[in-house]
Amino acid sequence: MKKIIIDPSIATFLEIKPLGKTEKRPIIFTADENWIGAYTLKVWNSDKKNTVYYIPGSALEVQANVITWWIDPAAHSLTAKNYYAEIFSLQFNSIIYKATFEILD
Repeated sequence: MKKIIIDPSIATFLEIKPLGKTEKRPIIFTADENWIGAYTLKVWNSDKKNTVYYIPGSALEVQANVITWWIDPAAHSLTAKNYYAEIFSLQFNSIIYKATFEILD
């Protein structure tokens, strides 16, 4: 018999409440084990992925079993509107988290 282990953190969807354009907020993800490999963060104008926004690598910190995503609209040139984001595992070639968030004026 084959044993399959499913990680419930894979492709978890988040809906983040509105943030002001001058707020800087951390979104913290923890796991029972250390996060393995490298991760990227991409932000688009919608889940259709029409327009991608450049978010610096420093917005995503990975340390042991904690990933911290710093949402900082002013520093990342995000204007007031809705956004769609994904945190992607490069090692496993898969989306770990999907999120929508809104920046208020």
